[in-house]
Amino acid sequence: MNQKDCECMLSAFDETVKIGMNSIMPIKSIKVYPKDAPWMTIKLKELIRLRQLAFHSNKEGSEYKTLRTKVNRERKTSKAKFYSFKVEDLKGKNPKQWWKEINRLSGAFTLRSTDSGDLLNKLQAIPELQDMPRRDIANQLNAAFLEPLQAFHLLDPTTVRVPLENDSDILQLPVY
Repeated sequence: MNQKDCECMLSAFDETVKIGMNSIMPIKSIKVYPKDAPWMTIKLKELIRLRQLAFHSNKEGSEYKTLRTKVNRERKTSKAKFYSFKVEDLKGKNPKQWWKEINRLSGAFTLRSTDSGDLLNKLQAIPELQDMPRRDIANQLNAAFLEPLQAFHLLDPTTVRVPLENDSDILQLPVY
């Protein structure tokens, strides 16, 4: 085969694949907004768009009322599917993660009004740090973070020893 025949066959194959892919999975553009609910689907968005058009044309008409009912039903089914898939996905994980996500989804652990969520309020819950001035709390935290560093020793500032491929060969470099 010559080069022209191969190129023709490749372009014919490529065109056939493109036609097949476009008929099976056509390219569609959708708009996804960060504030969309996680259960928002393309079908639900389209129904909402149609409902809004019907509302603006005649809000007392039967078309608007029908689309309003369809939107509500689709929203409920999309929401139910989303949460059932979310919980089904969690069943394969460890129980701690599963319960944490279930509690988050159900809103069981919402912040209390007295708990602002900042670090100082959380530190005040520790009995040793209660009624302690902020400066002393900061010093306690610094000491706690620096404690693990006490196990390390300073290097000799005149030379740094770098091991080479053989453990016995050591290259000494001056430090500037």
